[in-house]
Amino acid sequence: MKTRFETTAQRLAQVAVIGLYAVAAPAMAQNLESKIQNVGNLVINVLTVVASVVGVAACIVAGMKYFSGDPHAREQVKGIAIGAFFAFAAAGIVQALKGAIS
Repeated sequence: MKTRFETTAQRLAQVAVIGLYAVAAPAMAQNLESKIQNVGNLVINVLTVVASVVGVAACIVAGMKYFSGDPHAREQVKGIAIGAFFAFAAAGIVQALKGAIS
């Protein structure tokens, strides 16, 4: 059986651990938030680069089709231009929303 001193010491230790956790929890949450923001920025940057490469390649292919006389190439170029606009606007919209939320 524990003595009164041991029980009191154990309770104080538990309160100290809970207190340290309560103090450290906001710091851990901020660290997690910054990591999530960094991952979000990385994803946006990677997707922007991929969209750029795909857009340039699609423009080159559609341009070659257009100059070779393909009758559907003009519509393809229009579709590529619209798709590129939305692809690049999406990254800006996400950044604007992140700025509005913060």
